[in-house]
Amino acid sequence: MRPVLGLRQNWFQFSVLALLTLLVGATIGVERVALPPLAEHAFGVTSVLYTVSFISAFGLVKATMNLVAGHLSDRIGRKPVTLISAAGFFLLSPFLYRNFAGGTAENLLTGEAVFLLLLALYIGPLPSILTEIFPSNVRCSALSVTYNVNLALFGGTTPLVVTWLSHHFHDRTAAGDLL
Repeated sequence: MRPVLGLRQNWFQFSVLALLTLLVGATIGVERVALPPLAEHAFGVTSVLYTVSFISAFGLVKATMNLVAGHLSDRIGRKPVTLISAAGFFLLSPFLYRNFAGGTAENLLTGEAVFLLLLALYIGPLPSILTEIFPSNVRCSALSVTYNVNLALFGGTTPLVVTWLSHHFHDRTAAGDLL
């Protein structure tokens, strides 16, 4: 039996991928916009080099946690790991961003640690989930087009939206409400 090709015939797979990509793009966009001002406020970091080092350190931690989360998803399943992450983001995002606003180094590091754990639980199993939702003969095209278009749209516009929210509401933590 030949797989059915086309967007209309595979709308569900494309919709799932669009939603997953939207969440990843929005989350990473919010993190990249919110962390530098928080690092400046909590740690007094004003140097670009220190800010980049700060973001890079958390990136290395997140990369390590992604590997652990991917392994965990292989052991207990992709769906439970992804659902734990989604539930955690849904329930904790506003509190995490309010915790960031506390202004102390402890608040910032604790909030970022929880944020990175939830993000890793989401991103760790993501490559397997993405490749499994498309038939093998259209997987490369379907995945690359859907993922890249959505990440460009949502990952590229999230910093703009977060900046606007912060200025409009005069609240640096308005990004937590976006998530």
